[in-house]
Amino acid sequence: MSDGNVFEAFVEEGRKHFAASNLLEWAQDKIYIEVKSGQWKPFTLAGHEPLRELYLKAQVPRISVPKAAQLGVSTFSTIKAMYLGDRFGISTGYYFPTDTDVRDFVDQKFDRVIENSEYLAQLKLPDDIDNKGLKQFARFAVFFRGTESKRKVKSITVGHIVKDELDEANQENMAFADDRMLHQGESTMITELSQPSEEDFGIDAAFKESDMSYWGVRCGCSHWNFPDKDFPENLITRGNTVYIGCVKCSKKLNIQHSKVMGGKAEWVAEHPGRSKEHFGAQLSHLIFDVTSPEKILSKYKNATTSIQKKNFSISILGKAYSTARTKPVTDEVLNAAERDYGFWERAKFSYFGMDVGDLCHLSFYVPIDGGKMRLVNCYEIPADKKTEIIQLMKRFGVYSGIIDAMPFKTLAKDIAREFPGRVAINYYKGDTLKTGTEGEGQWEVKKTTIDRNESIDETISLLHEGRIEFPSRKRLGGGDLERYEKYRTHLKQLIKEQVDRPDGSHFFQYKKNVANHWGMSLNYARIARDISALEVVTDIAPIGVDLS
Repeated sequence: MSDGNVFEAFVEEGRKHFAASNLLEWAQDKIYIEVKSGQWKPFTLAGHEPLRELYLKAQVPRISVPKAAQLGVSTFSTIKAMYLGDRFGISTGYYFPTDTDVRDFVDQKFDRVIENSEYLAQLKLPDDIDNKGLKQFARFAVFFRGTESKRKVKSITVGHIVKDELDEANQENMAFADDRMLHQGESTMITELSQPSEEDFGIDAAFKESDMSYWGVRCGCSHWNFPDKDFPENLITRGNTVYIGCVKCSKKLNIQHSKVMGGKAEWVAEHPGRSKEHFGAQLSHLIFDVTSPEKILSKYKNATTSIQKKNFSISILGKAYSTARTKPVTDEVLNAAERDYGFWERAKFSYFGMDVGDLCHLSFYVPIDGGKMRLVNCYEIPADKKTEIIQLMKRFGVYSGIIDAMPFKTLAKDIAREFPGRVAINYYKGDTLKTGTEGEGQWEVKKTTIDRNESIDETISLLHEGRIEFPSRKRLGGGDLERYEKYRTHLKQLIKEQVDRPDGSHFFQYKKNVANHWGMSLNYARIARDISALEVVTDIAPIGVDLS
């Protein structure tokens, strides 16, 4: 490199160092956005004032955004990826549910933003090929990945990750995305955005871990209004006019006039102590100039079925929507099942279930009077610790158990053969519960087959009927309490989703590729109880089981 080129490079680095100090100023200087088809204008937050805080807090370690449809948040994450790369040389891993989503986003959003910014276009390497999965720039790269494949998720190392449409992604594979930043030190960032689906799942769960910020507007009467919390009482009708007003005095609110710009609207956190590490912003059409209050009210009144109400909540309010049908296990259900006891260290008799994966999830239950099952302990053990798993099963006196046959069938069979006639491997297929064997001679193993959805329905029915009992959290501490809290979380992930048939009809099935492993473990143990030859019908403690 000549002295002149070295000097020019030095000047360029200095210019970047003293350039716009935050993402918003950088975007206003470098970015053009499409306001109408084919019409690109300099970046502006007009009509999207609540997004200002996202741009100003772009470098908070974690940002979680449950959002309604079409609010410009994907534009924010695109700009943020380019800003972090240009200013700090930070590469981004951008994750979507599928490879098709990747192609659509790159073609319709990312490439077009680059092409319509002379500055960004110049950052691209001259020999950068047209690769949908990788965009290379002078000092950084942006990787795009679908989450169908664990291998693709785990194949890159970056300093910033974006989880776009988190709720639609393979949750098991998406969990590996965070690991892509393990070697990048402490200055790493996560941006999560999605239309929500079910409560306590995906983006809704992430938002509840954040500072939980809501857009607040202080009225002239001094009352604080929160459009997303106050809905629908804040939709006020005067003659033929509908507006979002103060729930105290009914005066129309100036929602877009932020405090930063001299107004009285700003983000207010429910948990301000978390704001520096994890900022969460609830985004709905109520706080943007996207859908008029008249249309919002009309859509709200016309949403009469559960499906219509769910679509309205997700697309307009940006809020998760659950019913007893789609989310049958809640904190209330689990709390009602708690009894005054703690975890056991061993038992002489138990029903056992194990969900198999890289981490195997085991749970042990004892029968008590009235045909009930009581959880006495649960464990999470790596699949390569077969001996440890077998020893644990012996310690809890497994009388009847079920192990998930997939994805590690050899492991499942090896463990089942250690308990001949008592432990079976299970396949989710067919309709009614059937038992049989697989293999011959010394390789023979007991097996069961059953419909996945119907079997989980049966287990949850028992839970609702009070026939499955859990320990009291007051009697647990340390690792036991931490493990049990995680167990509860897994049970709450036994969530149903709507599946549409080609003929236009639909049915509901339990989500796959989510962290519900102890829920599945419970289901296996319940099946094990049902196929057990032992029936306890007395009003005293079961044989060999000390309930003191």
